[in-house]
Amino acid sequence: MDGNLIGAPLMIPSENLAAMWVTFFVTAILPLAGGLFLIRRWKGAGTAILAGALGFYLTQMVIRIPLLSVPSVVAFLNGLYGQSPIAYFLLIAFTAGLFETAGRLFVFRSLLHKRLSYHTGLAAGYGHGAVEAVVLIGLTYGANLYLSYSVNGGAPLPEDPATAAGVAELASLPYAVFLAAGLERILTVCFHIAASLYLCFMVSEGKSSKGFLVCLAAHTALDFIVPQIQVRTGSYMLSEGAMVAVAAASVRLILELRKKFALRDIPPDLAGEAAEEGY
Repeated sequence: MDGNLIGAPLMIPSENLAAMWVTFFVTAILPLAGGLFLIRRWKGAGTAILAGALGFYLTQMVIRIPLLSVPSVVAFLNGLYGQSPIAYFLLIAFTAGLFETAGRLFVFRSLLHKRLSYHTGLAAGYGHGAVEAVVLIGLTYGANLYLSYSVNGGAPLPEDPATAAGVAELASLPYAVFLAAGLERILTVCFHIAASLYLCFMVSEGKSSKGFLVCLAAHTALDFIVPQIQVRTGSYMLSEGAMVAVAAASVRLILELRKKFALRDIPPDLAGEAAEEGY
């Protein structure tokens, strides 16, 4: 950040403010509203949502992110990035997949092991994705809005160069970037629900190891490939298009798992008849 920009007059465009409000609503208000809807619709959904949220928060916010901030780890990652950016991004994606999948497994093997149903898996997945949206995006956009209105109200840019540069970006970036963040979270929640439902089903079938490995591979691929599309093409349209495809596949899996859970819970003497009818 150029030092002479500090304290210079700056206005955040109204279209950027509107886009930030949309993303704040999608990532802070909507997740809470969706959680309340599930709680009112399904008995026990509140417990499952909290368990899923706890699984994400413990593995990501309490363990993984602090570990990645340890000076020796930061030095290693910086060195790896200098040698091979691909290896760096792949490692970051792998650790995200590893810790979050471990969180899901902990939830279904420990916290919810007596309630491995379709509704439980869906609610836990929603809690996982919702708390991620609130913590990583919703709170950030709330702070961005506060800074934006402060600057537009005449407050000087922060003296810290890094913070000042961040505020300046709120004025210079196109509004579509802020909207993309909200869209990406909605699509990501679909993936989290599908991943949690799949692992819930596999745990209930006694196939925890296979379920863990499949979820780990899928999560790592998602966190590696989609950002690479954006970095290499510079196109938010392409990266968001990839996320739309992932979300569509996730919704399809969610519907397929609903059938599998329903078929599993049907008495054996009626299972064949139910399968013939498309359940």
